[in-house]
Amino acid sequence: MHEKDLKALLAYLKENAPRYSVDALRAQMVKAGHSPAEAEEAIAVFQGRLRPTEGPAWPLAVGIALLDFLLAWVLATLFQRLGAGKVSCGAAALLPLIYLGQVVAGVAALAAGRDRQGRALILGFMLFCGLVLVLLAGFAGKWLSSHSS
Repeated sequence: MHEKDLKALLAYLKENAPRYSVDALRAQMVKAGHSPAEAEEAIAVFQGRLRPTEGPAWPLAVGIALLDFLLAWVLATLFQRLGAGKVSCGAAALLPLIYLGQVVAGVAALAAGRDRQGRALILGFMLFCGLVLVLLAGFAGKWLSSHSS
């Protein structure tokens, strides 16, 4: 069921649950054009027997991984262009703390029942780490090939 439909059915249930029985509400939802399975799912979510389905976490995770990579790239570019004397070394210490905070926030979101956000934070960080490892392997391979002959 689409999230928009579920929200509409939940709003209908919240408004009418004090006045009508669950069976009458289910019959009214089916009469309005919803399938019996959709009506039952909305009732189960309303009663707390079922958690609503969430969208995929991958789009958010890819965005977070790209944002993490952008932060690292900006810091590396600043150090390369301006040198360690003009760029605060606190910025270099702040970056790993941001990444650690991201993982802690992801675990906290998972513990709080916000699964999509928690998965997105943790998967985004893992994608970032994978991207960094691939880039480091490429640079190491290039360096080794230039020094082996």
